Amino acid sequence: PTVEDLDPDVLSTMNSLQCFKDKEKLVSELLNAKHNTEKVVYFLLLDRKLRNPSVEDDLDVRHRSESADPPRKRVDAVQFGGQARKAR
Repeated sequence: PTVEDLDPDVLSTMNSLQCFKDKEKLVSELLNAKHNTEKVVYFLLLDRKLRNPSVEDDLDVRHRSESADPPRKRVDAVQFGGQARKAR
């Protein structure tokens, strides 16, 4: 990966945290080949951004987060032989 591949919003968020305030060191650690804390935090924040895009995010990010199978409402009923019965 290169610097251009890094998400600017995620970098900004990480840079605002006190433990990642040195931006040059942060970018260096993210581009490093070894596993490290910076990469873990970066990818967790990126995953969160992709799952819960803000209004300012690009349309392609918002469309990627829409679930093809959204969560369904929980129903407190037990199925016996294909027929629902109320749980006791």
